[in-house]
Amino acid sequence: MEQSLSGENENRAGSVILFDGTCAFCNFWSRFVLRHDDHRVFKLGRLQSEEGRRLCERYGLSPDALDSVVLIDGGQAYLRSAAMIRILARLPWPWRWLAVVRGLPQGLRDGLYDFIGRHRYQWFGRYDHCPMPDPKHRGRFID
Repeated sequence: MEQSLSGENENRAGSVILFDGTCAFCNFWSRFVLRHDDHRVFKLGRLQSEEGRRLCERYGLSPDALDSVVLIDGGQAYLRSAAMIRILARLPWPWRWLAVVRGLPQGLRDGLYDFIGRHRYQWFGRYDHCPMPDPKHRGRFID
């Protein structure tokens, strides 16, 4: 079963990905999604932004305690591997095939996700502040 938390109402912006704006790997991931989201399904936002914090609180999440990407989709907030799988499943081929990891036990998926998450700053680095998005993608951000 995928981990989700109910929100009050469907999010007006549609599917929103919230990520750690200071994490170099998270910023790489957000640029990857922007580059491959041909149908413009996703909007993105930083967990540290005012709107990101507001959305987290709306779904019962503490943005200060999160070490996960958050996908808000269909009135639900998905975390960790459940969020990643749902994002990948909505990207075009060949990226969509990566969602096959859904067949693995959630504990195994989340264990791998957490392992990478614990080491992400060490392996990929950290920004002092969130880099500004490419001007052509600014309209895809909620903040």
